[in-house]
Amino acid sequence: MDQAGDIQKQIQLIEFTVDRQKITLLTFCVQKQRTNFIFFLLKRYYALLLQMNNDKDFCKKRVSWYVNKRDVKFNALHLAAFMDEVVLIELFIGLGADYNLKTEKGCGVMHFAAQGDAATSLTYFKKRNLCINEKD
Repeated sequence: MDQAGDIQKQIQLIEFTVDRQKITLLTFCVQKQRTNFIFFLLKRYYALLLQMNNDKDFCKKRVSWYVNKRDVKFNALHLAAFMDEVVLIELFIGLGADYNLKTEKGCGVMHFAAQGDAATSLTYFKKRNLCINEKD
């Protein structure tokens, strides 16, 4: 296999959904509280994208797409909000995560933070003017 094929294969592995829950590797790592691996994974993903396509804007958009990718029911940001992982919330938003995204049932990050009794996450999003009185 040539280098381009190897890079593409690694990108596909990162983007692949894990197990029966059909969640991304990123969301799986949030679920398992593997913060260091998340940082490594996202750096590696960006580096691979940059090797494949030497366009930084393309790479940033693709990373943003990845952190916003909704799994079966939610995305990595929703889960980080639920688990009160503010370091990850800041990382994902810094990489382009959209904290206004809702699940198919209309639940946003404030819903997830409230459901997880995640006071720090709720405060973080309230400071960014997200409504705390959204309908369920």
